[in-house]
Amino acid sequence: MFWERGIVHSVLYNMFWRNIVKNIVSVIIENDGYLVKNSSNDGTFTRVMPQGIQRIPCIPFYHSAWLIMGNLLKPAVTDFVDVINSQYGKIKNTYGMAAYPADALPADIRMIQQTLEYAGFKGLKMVSKTSLLKAEGLTNYIAISASERLVVLEWYRDGIPTESRYYNKVSVGRNRLLSDIEKIQKRQAGSKLKVFVFDGCAELAGLYTVGELVDENRALKLLVKTGYEQYKVKNAPEVEWGKDEKKDVKEPAFAEMNTLELDNGGENVKLDEGVKDNISTDDDIAIVCVPEAIGKKEADDSDTSASEEVDVDMDLEKRLAIDINEADKEFDEWAYKQALGEDKE
Repeated sequence: MFWERGIVHSVLYNMFWRNIVKNIVSVIIENDGYLVKNSSNDGTFTRVMPQGIQRIPCIPFYHSAWLIMGNLLKPAVTDFVDVINSQYGKIKNTYGMAAYPADALPADIRMIQQTLEYAGFKGLKMVSKTSLLKAEGLTNYIAISASERLVVLEWYRDGIPTESRYYNKVSVGRNRLLSDIEKIQKRQAGSKLKVFVFDGCAELAGLYTVGELVDENRALKLLVKTGYEQYKVKNAPEVEWGKDEKKDVKEPAFAEMNTLELDNGGENVKLDEGVKDNISTDDDIAIVCVPEAIGKKEADDSDTSASEEVDVDMDLEKRLAIDINEADKEFDEWAYKQALGEDKE
């Protein structure tokens, strides 16, 4: 009896985990829509281009899906929901794992989150697209990506983007990026940093050889693995990933950044003379550095006063987070009443 009961328990357990695995929907937020992994494990995916919204240059598509007072346009998610329903069954029984662009502000992330929650996911987890390399065990590297608005260069240290550089897409070129990568390499102690270029934007076609390309297949594969880890799924099935062959980039020969000799900063980095930046000043670049207190503290940091300051900052951050959450909750309730016409004020 106990033996039979154990078999039943094992079967139910495996059925439960298979159901969870099947119902994790991996989604990458791209510049023009969504990239959704198909339910089969053959490495295929579906592109979903939102319909019925006004497209504005240099503005992410998900902004155009919202009206005044937080009212979401239903056509903006209709096709997205239909694709998931056809692949996974009812979306209300699925769990979402989404990757957002590197330049997404807190307001952007909240907007994406509410859009996907409105679509009907049972649960939702979100990560930055350029952070996905952690699934391959990488924590220290340089990531280059492009959004609808900007080209972004990030320096990841211990899995955290401690420095981000934002460029005007019209003016940035490989010379500019290589120069800034060299500046970061000079400050990097120890081994050289690898450079990764994330695909997903036509403006990056001429920059693919600056570093190692992370195409859509690879990014989606990393997102699937991240989703399994986030939802604590064991014995996840292997996905047979093909190669993304849609690229046909013709450009001058250029040494890959990962093979360049940059020991101690590499003072003599050979640049591609055939590509010139349109702007030679730094006026079109914004640089944001994350304070070390927010990132991981150095192992040899034994300054007690510094530790106390960090604790104070964390307490303040928690208090502010609570206030922000309360404000968001009040705004959501007010916006909902406005949409239904129940707010008489």
